Amino acid sequence: MFGVHASTKFSCVIVGVHASTSVSERQTLWNELTLLKSSFEVPIFLVGDFNENLHPSERSSGNLNVSGSKAIFKSFFFKL
Repeated sequence: MFGVHASTKFSCVIVGVHASTSVSERQTLWNELTLLKSSFEVPIFLVGDFNENLHPSERSSGNLNVSGSKAIFKSFFFKL
């Protein structure tokens, strides 16, 4: 969804995400979102459930999928 804030005229694209529990499917998602981001000249605001965490403390179990969080999720945000 594309939006413009009425009073400030700030423009952005809002993308709702519900990522898969599969690491390989999430990798595909991040690659597609990277391509999507490059097709807009305005910021992209991502909202949703990414099924990833950057730190073990963000999970109630304390278990962290290192390959998902470091190789996929974290690198996606540094590409932006």
